[in-house]
Amino acid sequence: MIRRSLLGSLLCLFLCYPLYVKSQEKGSPPLSIIITMQPIELLFAKPIEKLSYLLRSHPFTAGIFVAYEGLIRTFDANDRIVFPRKHAQDALVFFVTPTIVPITIRGNIVERLMFTDPKKSALYTLVRKKHPSGYFFWEVKEGKVPKNKIIPPHVITLCAHKEDIYVPEGIFITTGGPNLVTPPIFLQEHHDGLQNLSPLQIMRHFAQPSEIRKYQRDRYAVISY
Repeated sequence: MIRRSLLGSLLCLFLCYPLYVKSQEKGSPPLSIIITMQPIELLFAKPIEKLSYLLRSHPFTAGIFVAYEGLIRTFDANDRIVFPRKHAQDALVFFVTPTIVPITIRGNIVERLMFTDPKKSALYTLVRKKHPSGYFFWEVKEGKVPKNKIIPPHVITLCAHKEDIYVPEGIFITTGGPNLVTPPIFLQEHHDGLQNLSPLQIMRHFAQPSEIRKYQRDRYAVISY
């Protein structure tokens, strides 16, 4: 009886979790891009271990800077970033590079963004498609890093070494509608993004950073205003 009760509880949790995710999406701003990053251990974890992790706050990805269309953000305590969607295509590009260099003209006007080391960078394309049966899916492929070292416009740039970020390739089921909910990407090990503050070179051209948060085991520590 105890075993049946436990299995029934687990089944209920698995059935209810998609509804929980959907409710979170409804609470997001309209026309959003929702990105989730998880520790690499979850890729090989048992279902109950994954569920236990996903249902609690866990600031594992603190310190990872992500840039998109002039916005620079870090993952929240739920390992998630939400950007306002600023393009119409059902496609995204993830660009992973440890250093971003702004090229400016006339003072603070940013002409373009560049990266320094192609060997430490990687590019991935994500295209959302609709199957004839009606469900939506992502097709994820690795692309070629630009030889001219110019970061393409409209991409989502993750400021990290390519060896630290694992982006699974293949087909992944997703939702339709205006929001783009990407498949999870994975962090190979805890990454202290504060060792690489190149995104702050870009932020100073748009607005003053209010604070920088450093990951601690039990909290975020504010180290700068």
